[in-house]
Amino acid sequence: MKKSSVIISLVVALSAVSVPIGRVWAGPSLPYHASIDVSGITGSDFELEIAFYDNSGAIGDSWAFIDNVVFGAQTDNFEGGGIGGFVIDSLNADSVNVVGGSLNGSGVSVLRIDEDPFVTPTFAYRDYTGSGATSLSFDLRMIASDAAGPFGVDELVFSILDPITLDPLLPGIFPGFGNVLSVNSSGVNYTNDVAVSVIPAPSTLLLGSMGVGFVSWLRRRRTL
Repeated sequence: MKKSSVIISLVVALSAVSVPIGRVWAGPSLPYHASIDVSGITGSDFELEIAFYDNSGAIGDSWAFIDNVVFGAQTDNFEGGGIGGFVIDSLNADSVNVVGGSLNGSGVSVLRIDEDPFVTPTFAYRDYTGSGATSLSFDLRMIASDAAGPFGVDELVFSILDPITLDPLLPGIFPGFGNVLSVNSSGVNYTNDVAVSVIPAPSTLLLGSMGVGFVSWLRRRRTL
């Protein structure tokens, strides 16, 4: 059935947020390979949620690329020109597209996520049926502006959620949200369930045409 989106604003003081289990890598514009340990929820259905937050208020100054999303026997590499098993939130349909490029030196297509000029954040998500696989991996790159607005800088956030309730299935960087990895102009921040490595050169990304498009404390609820 069709899912609808509602954005709920939660008031949280920036100074009160700490990231005791996160690690930061410099160079957010580099291509990275990320692997999320989902062994603790093996056999359970889960959702990979990717949220792009326009925190600076300047549309078009940041964008992100995703490729080679692998969970067990399921792979989304976007080589057919489609979005694979991903779903684009109905409010952000024009801000997620497949464009030409490569993050690891192979393939010719990647998923591009842009800021939405009307609704933030931009969402793309993928639901997985429980299996014996213990890790979910993907390649990512964010071209991140360091311009800051009332809610900080633009940010790309990855979460592992219950596909029905959208409750977090893995502990997150921000308590209660299940954000296991985030990328902004300061670098890559991730929890102990995530391993991140820079994809070695000569990996390149051929930038596709630019799409048009509150921080991680904004929360979306989708209903079946």
